[in-house]
Amino acid sequence: MPVLFGAILVSVLIVTPLTGGLAAWNQESGAIEVLSFLLWMFCPVLFLWLFDPRAWLLYPHMVSLTLLLAFREAPFDVWIVDERLLQPDFYAAEGFTFDAILGGVIAVFVLASVVALFVFGLPSMWRAMRAGRSWPKMLILGGVFAAVGQASEELIRPIAAVIGSWSAVVSEELCELMIAVLVVAAILSAARARSA
Repeated sequence: MPVLFGAILVSVLIVTPLTGGLAAWNQESGAIEVLSFLLWMFCPVLFLWLFDPRAWLLYPHMVSLTLLLAFREAPFDVWIVDERLLQPDFYAAEGFTFDAILGGVIAVFVLASVVALFVFGLPSMWRAMRAGRSWPKMLILGGVFAAVGQASEELIRPIAAVIGSWSAVVSEELCELMIAVLVVAAILSAARARSA
């Protein structure tokens, strides 16, 4: 874990000058947002590399949900994370086009992943927590950061009035970065636990 945090710190120092410096930390294309995107993109790669194909089938949410979060943090627009993919109106308007077919495949994969999360993922997490494994605690802490980040996003104006708009946005972006860091750490920890 300290190595991971050290790597993130070094990455921030490297990426910051390339993405507009400290002043750009509160922007969509700033260092924190770019690092969040890269870490989320790294999550499915790490999962597929460290776990066997049986785990891929049982826990597809580790690929689909982390990719969706990566595309949400992307410093560019990615249409496949649009919530319209889950609405029939999108397909009625598109007709039988490549976008509609690809959107349908993605929507089915995401929905199947959510089912797998509840059927296999959460029970596995509960068993690991009862066995004293550390990776469920990391995911729970990530959930805490997600709640804090969401709350600070909703309350950005009152927070900005107290600590300034730059600090308020950077705090929210750091919470989002911490979620990705903790998910990477949880994947590494879970892989270590499985091989022990």
